[in-house]
Amino acid sequence: MTTLSRSSVEPDLLTVQCDVCFPQHIATTTLEVFAERRWLLRERGDDVDMCHHCRFEPQQGQTPRVERARGVESTGSLPNFFIIGAAKAGTTSLHFYLDQHPDVFMAEAKELHYFCDPDCADWLALYREQFPADAKIRGEASTLYTRSPAIPGVPARMAALVPDARLVYLVRDPVERAMASWREERFHVTERRPAEEAFRHPEDPHNPYVAASRYAQQLEGFLEHYPAERVLVLDQRELATATGEVVEQVVGFLGLPQHPIDTETRHNEGGTKLEYSSLGHRLRFSAPARAVRRMPLPARRALTAPARRLLRRPIEAPELPADLMTRLRETLAPDAARLRELTGLPLSHWTV
Repeated sequence: MTTLSRSSVEPDLLTVQCDVCFPQHIATTTLEVFAERRWLLRERGDDVDMCHHCRFEPQQGQTPRVERARGVESTGSLPNFFIIGAAKAGTTSLHFYLDQHPDVFMAEAKELHYFCDPDCADWLALYREQFPADAKIRGEASTLYTRSPAIPGVPARMAALVPDARLVYLVRDPVERAMASWREERFHVTERRPAEEAFRHPEDPHNPYVAASRYAQQLEGFLEHYPAERVLVLDQRELATATGEVVEQVVGFLGLPQHPIDTETRHNEGGTKLEYSSLGHRLRFSAPARAVRRMPLPARRALTAPARRLLRRPIEAPELPADLMTRLRETLAPDAARLRELTGLPLSHWTV
């Protein structure tokens, strides 16, 4: 069973992971949206939980990753460093900055999600393949590691396998981060609901956007398994405005000598993001579209470019009704106060 959690407030709101791909596709949304996105779900009587990519564009085949791992004899190692979040708080930039250091190897695929899976031990060989044994610092960045209780149990599983790891946790104004995360999920087609519907129950512990902005709650889960000196909490604004100094701080935290790192480039910035209209979304999963996706990439891009221009639209910044925004801020304010106590960070520019 790979339904990771179910909301106690909205019974149709599930967090589900695909059984096939690695890194595994994980989504928190309603049964209606899962059906619209053509997932196979055990919840609906299917034999497997399978995302639409594995169903219609099976680049890794359709064999469950647990079975694929049985034939793997990995010569890799385990990571000893993690960027555990938060989503939309600068993790992609930090990942690429650190990867420039000669003593650091960051996994090629960001967001490996390994410890999100309660059965991750059954496919450890696939995970170990991501990290060369000769690298001094072997790291990965997975922001879904800090989305409890929607994705529960990550700190315990991580500490059981790599108890001496070092962790970096980037945080950002929790309301801004939640809004940005909703927009990002719309871009990735994980979210189809309007913002007002997605945030209508901010008090729901399983709401993916609000849960990931409860930084103190997430941090306390890791501090139950790791000593505080192995966890570094950073403010995203500091990374954006004093990038070189923050990267040097992380390098020192990892016990490494300083090394010149290009920090001019920003990665995965907000910018203009597009999403398919309702018609475009339906056409993406039609039989002709699936046939086109099997074509070589250059021909596919040339053929679909006009349709993409016609069928996609900008994703506007979300706006919530005033009363709902007030509820969201009131929900997140106690956690923000607790984070300040835990870390000593003033975070005076936050809105809560």
